[in-house]
Amino acid sequence: MQAVKIDRVLSDWKSVKGGVPQGTKLGVILFIVMTNKLLWEWNLRTKFVDDTSVLEIIPRNSISVLNNAAADIHNFATEHNMKLNPTKCKEMLINFLRNPNFLIKPIQIGNYVIEQMETYKILGVIMSSDLKWNCHVGHIIKKASKKLYSLRVYPNTDTSGVAD
Repeated sequence: MQAVKIDRVLSDWKSVKGGVPQGTKLGVILFIVMTNKLLWEWNLRTKFVDDTSVLEIIPRNSISVLNNAAADIHNFATEHNMKLNPTKCKEMLINFLRNPNFLIKPIQIGNYVIEQMETYKILGVIMSSDLKWNCHVGHIIKKASKKLYSLRVYPNTDTSGVAD
């Protein structure tokens, strides 16, 4: 419930259907406070501002419980009047078994099947399912090449932006 007070006049109390405007400092703090309990319930969950990642290590001949974790997060969000965007959720399987003889069910949030990725950018680092650095290094080289190209194309421009 929310009301507005100007001087000594208080408006009627209204139910607020929205949240905090995106990009505000208060929004980040409120999100962290509201979702902090997610970390208590499973120690392999991590949060960075408004992103949550779930990690699972599956011992040989065991089953995955990631669908349970996804359901828990979905239920938590629903109970706290938050909504997940399943189209932004991604799954990456990292497996080094020589003979992978297992079947992992796709992760679902509600009726939506989460997309499985071979590479994914998280906190500025491109992770690859084989844990090699090739994709990330290639991305950095491409960015550096673009900047070097602009220096080569405009060689007579000083740091103030005025040409010689």
